[in-house]
Amino acid sequence: MREQVLRFALWLFVLLCSSPVASAAGSPELPVERLPVNGALTQNSITSILQDRSGLMWFATLGGVNTYDGYRFRAISSDPRAPDSLSGVMVAKLFEDRDGAIWVGGFLGWLDRIDPRTGKVTHLPRSLFGRTDRPPEFANLGLWQDAQGLVWI
Repeated sequence: MREQVLRFALWLFVLLCSSPVASAAGSPELPVERLPVNGALTQNSITSILQDRSGLMWFATLGGVNTYDGYRFRAISSDPRAPDSLSGVMVAKLFEDRDGAIWVGGFLGWLDRIDPRTGKVTHLPRSLFGRTDRPPEFANLGLWQDAQGLVWI
């Protein structure tokens, strides 16, 4: 008899805890706002997403990098005539280092570092990815920072 009472109490507890009324009662409803997708990104294939320490969202796409500040999207494009533009499109990876710089790596063997405070883009040498005397090859890119602050590619 005691076993049946315990089993019933356990069943009742599980039932009450899993009911929508019990789960919704303890948590406030959060507002959800859908973002516009038409024309918001430079390209629809997102390859990497990052939220930096200031809350800015960074989206890597096959058409460049886009940022979203909660109000509007901004594109960071690739233009060989502009020094503060990306080295290329087809962005593979985004990474934030401990100093707050955003590292942007491309599938075709290029790597840039963006200072979000100034917008300045530093282009790192393509020789990091191998020989530069031939067309770039498809590069699988990973970025990591060690305890001494060195960024590993």
